Amino acid sequence: MQLTGKSFAPRTIVRIERCVGRRRFRIYVEVRKIDDNFRGNHNCGAKRVSLVRNLDTLVMAEWYREALEIPRTTSPDNETGTVRLAVAPSPIQVWGSLRAACHHPDLAVRLGTRLGMVGVCLGVVGLWLGALGTGALQDVRYGNEIFGLVCCIVFPIVAIVAGRGPRRSRDAE
Repeated sequence: MQLTGKSFAPRTIVRIERCVGRRRFRIYVEVRKIDDNFRGNHNCGAKRVSLVRNLDTLVMAEWYREALEIPRTTSPDNETGTVRLAVAPSPIQVWGSLRAACHHPDLAVRLGTRLGMVGVCLGVVGLWLGALGTGALQDVRYGNEIFGLVCCIVFPIVAIVAGRGPRRSRDAE
């Protein structure tokens, strides 16, 4: 696959986007560098396309190709099956990290991330209820209502949006 973008530092969270007509498919992943060791191990595989040093190349698992609706891998001629992808660093690293964890192929990583977000939401609601119970917010004019609104509405909405997996086509289901 050919990509448009820059060189990224290892472990940077990036957003990979593919436009197909009016539809956009987006995934968040962590960058890992293709070094000589990786290239040597990859090029030893009989059914793999050899990685060329001077081409912008992206190696991804089937999980991510399906999420981006990429029908097949690049052929050995390095032309057939190439797909144009836009790669950009995540503008908000914390958001990108949450999205990358929720887009991870391993079910345990996705589940752990989502349970962690539920735990944060419950913890914030617990702090608010504790502050109400101790009377610490009695002197604040509208602070307890606003904080309660943020706790009970905004945090769960952010958690739900962040916890979505990559959009899959209806054919893949």
